Amino acid sequence: MAMALPILFSVLKLFEVQLLNERITQEILSNLIDVWPSLDSQYNAMLKSSSSLDASNYIIFVVCMLFLICCAIFITIGFYIQSIGQSKKNSWHDVVLWMMTFVITIIFLCADEPSAASKSIFLLRADPLGLYYLMQWLFLANAAMSCIIGVAMVMTALGNAAIKLRMISLDQDNAT
Repeated sequence: MAMALPILFSVLKLFEVQLLNERITQEILSNLIDVWPSLDSQYNAMLKSSSSLDASNYIIFVVCMLFLICCAIFITIGFYIQSIGQSKKNSWHDVVLWMMTFVITIIFLCADEPSAASKSIFLLRADPLGLYYLMQWLFLANAAMSCIIGVAMVMTALGNAAIKLRMISLDQDNAT
């Protein structure tokens, strides 16, 4: 599903379909700025380089991707809750991968503001084909990976702590 979103929004761009009006898009944007500081400047760059239709659909695309990230996190938590009682281990590979994806996510969220003077990292431009949706999808897939790995590592640590506490309580019960 998530892999089809860039294609779907590119097709919407080609057929000039606007999903929401400007007022609703502005309200969504004002709520997302706290989570994603550079989103406002990305939206304004879309307005300047293209049209309100592209800028509006871009915000809806971001909302859809953020929703899918939240779904993936809840699915990950569900899998870990189902496997409570099974000892798992976080490897250093997990930690390194999480650190890399987390740093890239923070750079994109906070530091990647498009401007005329400097190029943004992912070169947010409203091209006729809507390829910027693919670039944004790649970034958000990285953010999703960071979130999922982080949640998995925390759930693993919590699960192992619960197993150790259960073993300690069983040892105490056996001792009495």
